Amino acid sequence: MVNLSGGPGWWQASDGKWYPPETHPDYQAPVAFSEQPGTSGAPPTALPQRRQAPDGSWQTLGDDGYWYPDDEDADSEDQFQEQPPDATRRRFIGGRRFWIELAVVVVIVLGIVVTVAILKHAGTGGTPPGLTLSQFEGQILQQVQTTGVHGFGVRRASSATCIMPSTWASGDTFHCFIYNHSGTGLGTINGTVLPDQGGQAIWNSQWNPS
Repeated sequence: MVNLSGGPGWWQASDGKWYPPETHPDYQAPVAFSEQPGTSGAPPTALPQRRQAPDGSWQTLGDDGYWYPDDEDADSEDQFQEQPPDATRRRFIGGRRFWIELAVVVVIVLGIVVTVAILKHAGTGGTPPGLTLSQFEGQILQQVQTTGVHGFGVRRASSATCIMPSTWASGDTFHCFIYNHSGTGLGTINGTVLPDQGGQAIWNSQWNPS
């Protein structure tokens, strides 16, 4: 014991005397440095000692043997608990799933559109000479709507979609689907190409209502 402080860590007792750090009741010896295998020549590393105070806060043991409260939130107890999944990664996965599902829907829709187009324009080379497919379908629709000997009197018919043969030659057959304004099928026209008469294309049509 002395009457003057001997430096950092010295403490003054109730008798007014100064005592060295190792004589204090709360004194703990500093953590000893140990050289790990394979670290020869590397500077020693000390592992900090921590404890939880009665008030729930965390403290770190200083080099002088005293406990000091942690100053940074990074050293809080939460750092030593298992962290929840990264919310950013969850959002990324969810967003990627949305775009994949959207791409699938687009592919399906495009497939339907292409199929309809193929059915509508299949065999366009087999139309009568001088007529486009749309013109031929117009003539078929007019025949279905017309009453009398040369028509079938289906006034509700609104459109016709025909599947034509690869060529327009006698004996070839075609099929036309007839729809009303709401797109409901009313029936089909089954046609057979007949020999030209005087350079004019003719065909035989048979109406088959749905």
